Amino acid sequence: METKEFLQLVKNFENQDLEYRIALSEEDDKDRIAKTVTAFYNTHGGKIIFGVEDKKRRLVGLRAPQRLEHGLTNKIRARCKLDVSPQIEFVEYRSKSFIIVHCPKGPHAPYYVKGYPKPFVRRGSSNFEANDIEIAQMYRDSSGVSYDRTRVDDASLEDIDLKAAKRYISKRKKSKEIAKEALLDILIKGGILCRTRDGEYLPTIAGLLLFGKDPQSCLPHTAIKADAKYRGSDKDWDAIATFEGNLFQQIKQFDEFITPHIRVSAKIVGFKRIEKTEFPIEALREAFINALAHRDYGFIQGSIAVRISDNSIEIASPGELLRPLTIDDLKRGEFEPVTRNKVIVKALVEEELMEERGTGFIRMKKLAKEYDLERFDFKEYMGFFKVTFQSKPLWGKEIEKKKILIPDETLKALDNDQLKILEVLEEKEKVKVVDCVSQIKKSPITIRRKLKNMVEKKLLEVVGKSPTDPTTYYILHPRFTNRK
Repeated sequence: METKEFLQLVKNFENQDLEYRIALSEEDDKDRIAKTVTAFYNTHGGKIIFGVEDKKRRLVGLRAPQRLEHGLTNKIRARCKLDVSPQIEFVEYRSKSFIIVHCPKGPHAPYYVKGYPKPFVRRGSSNFEANDIEIAQMYRDSSGVSYDRTRVDDASLEDIDLKAAKRYISKRKKSKEIAKEALLDILIKGGILCRTRDGEYLPTIAGLLLFGKDPQSCLPHTAIKADAKYRGSDKDWDAIATFEGNLFQQIKQFDEFITPHIRVSAKIVGFKRIEKTEFPIEALREAFINALAHRDYGFIQGSIAVRISDNSIEIASPGELLRPLTIDDLKRGEFEPVTRNKVIVKALVEEELMEERGTGFIRMKKLAKEYDLERFDFKEYMGFFKVTFQSKPLWGKEIEKKKILIPDETLKALDNDQLKILEVLEEKEKVKVVDCVSQIKKSPITIRRKLKNMVEKKLLEVVGKSPTDPTTYYILHPRFTNRK
């Protein structure tokens, strides 16, 4: 680690992925290091820096770094049940020695400390025993099994819209003639249905979410909550909605909810009205579809939530990044796409609603940059993955001060010379005949005639004694601006 990177690191207080220790022998809890190491493995990964006082972040250094490294390695091997060893790094700064223990986000959680019945997780700057929900989530994420193939025992074949499933299959098989038995076999192979030992057909989670008649009757946690709050409102929320139905219906409901709650600004480029939404709709849709595709459907205590506030939109979904993928991997764009729900992802890809290559976050980042958003961020928090879009004022405050809006029908009634006059006026705010003559290359008589016509149409306003007075100038009519 470079000195600059080390100094940047130790500027931070202890947090969910960083802990300081002065030395190995000064621990009150003899298993604290083992708990911290496994907690990092079970959560997001992290670093332990030896030779730093934790409260004041004072760089004390180590007297015998090699001896500490030897003892540390033995303790980790003796107390931690790991499949991948942490990386131990020596750092020298101002003649002082430090050790950094790099703990990855373990690929096969949960990881245990020997002698403890429950694994530990990192929350803030502390280690806690994982609860049963967190343990189950770790096992699901580490299994490598496509969770959406899990059968739903409370459902039956009657809960599946077989006509919709047949249309979907026929489009891929390029054949409308599919017998019912053949269709059922295809749906079993595709993870939409499964068959019990008694020969009964049961839907999977993917089957209900893609082709269920009423998925939320069996999977109530798949309903999606959305709310919006307007600037200056004294209400808790100005609009709320619940998205239900299959995934395709929920995407449509998201589109219908989000559009009216996003501000649109207009400005004039060459006196032509151009509208711009406050947020890139395509990026919002991408984030929502990603949430549907990758959420942890085994986490029944939470649901996807969409929240629109003054200048931000958040989309949160149950389930952190699938192991061993980390936030840093995502930000760098250096990762292989992985998912909990291979059946759902396959269907959304085939319906051209998402791409299989895992380029969604790259596109979102690009669109956020094009829209010059104040912030585009994603993070893991308490079992959820949250994407946040935060906007800047649309086109700057100067657009609010000088609002120029000319209807398209008015512009269409002008000839090319008059449109050029507007372009000159846009640049100068007020124009004289001589300005138009030099720019448009027409005679003063022609220019005065064009200007007179525009005054008659109440497009311009003349300021001066007479049209032939050289001090006379023209401005845009006040009805097109916010001037009184």
